[in-house]
Amino acid sequence: MVITMETIREEDVLRDLWIKVIENSEKVEQNSLDKSILNELIQKGYCYIKDGEVVLTEKGIAKARGIVRLHRLTERLLFDVLRAEEEIYETVACRVEHYIPPELEESICTLLGHPRRCPHGKPIPPGKCCREKRKSVSPIIRPLTELGKRETGRVSYIDINDNSELQITSYGIEPGVLLTVIETKPSIIVEVKGSKIAIDRNSASKIFVVKR
Repeated sequence: MVITMETIREEDVLRDLWIKVIENSEKVEQNSLDKSILNELIQKGYCYIKDGEVVLTEKGIAKARGIVRLHRLTERLLFDVLRAEEEIYETVACRVEHYIPPELEESICTLLGHPRRCPHGKPIPPGKCCREKRKSVSPIIRPLTELGKRETGRVSYIDINDNSELQITSYGIEPGVLLTVIETKPSIIVEVKGSKIAIDRNSASKIFVVKR
């Protein structure tokens, strides 16, 4: 597929529509978008206008979902593997997302251990490889429960959306922090910033780290 500036602009708009309409349940007025790009998206069957608002079709949802997935996977790759700063990985992801073919997308996702959230904590739409839990390559990101005694990892993300996450972060366990496993049974005890913290295995399974 030939990638043109027009294609990139259309995909950028679809990505933003997904975030606003699907994730945030916002209403997007048709007048808020570039008229020529909006017309192209309508002609291609990605959306339509209803009562002055932009509505994504099933085709548009699928397309936008894929763009968001590529964007957030690229952010994870740049953040976890290359240790890029936010300003860099966000800018690069906005460019690279348009050029990643499906076969490379699945390889990146598998390499990263099928991550569920981007560095900003936003959900990464799962792909076919996630549903099949492919492990053709050793994943870089893994649950804290997979680290052994005296192994160290850098926290990548925490896949919890309740008070448990608040409790965990109150201990200083948050993305970017280094921790070392002291004990693995019955609870997992880690050392973080000089303090030892006990974490139940269920919570630990939702803390994802990059082994050092």
